[in-house]
Parts: sequence; C-alpha cells; structure tokens
Amino acid sequence: GECPARPAPRARDRLDRIDVVGVIEDMAGFVRRLEARFGWDLGPIEVSNRTEPEAVSEEFRERIATDNALDVELYAYATEQITGSAEGTLPG
Repeated sequence: GECPARPAPRARDRLDRIDVVGVIEDMAGFVRRLEARFGWDLGPIEVSNRTEPEAVSEEFRERIATDNALDVELYAYATEQITGSAEGTLPG
C-alpha cells in the first residue's frame, strides 16, 4: 500500500507506551534512564563498528531525506517527548 503522508497516530501511540526511549546522540543519558527505570547496571558504554562520515552529494542527501521523511518525523516526536519528560521516560 501507499505510505501515509504523516506518521500514523498508532505509531505515536505505541511510542508513548514505551517505558524508556533514547536516541543515539544521547546514549549515555539513555543508559542512565534504563538503569534508573529497571534497576539495572549496564556498565560502561562500548562503541564498536564506528565509521567515519563520508561526503555525499546534495542530491543523495535529498533522496535520503525524502525516503525517510516519516522516520524523521517520528524521531522528532520521540525527542520532543524525551526532552519534555522530567525523567526521560515517556508517559503511559
């Protein structure tokens, strides 16, 4: 079927039911919230398989942005929910 123009409300609703949401840009904060929420000790963050950024054309960047517009919008919703929550956990 065709992809909707905006993330389905169901996707946002499901995201709202997740206890802890994190983003790669704040992995340390995400790990701290997981530890606090579930009483875990996850230890130090290990980074593996890191690659260096590669130059790509503006046309390619635009294609990626177009192809992933719904993901980007849902990501923006998630980050708004994280920063709007006192503990970084989503309500629900």
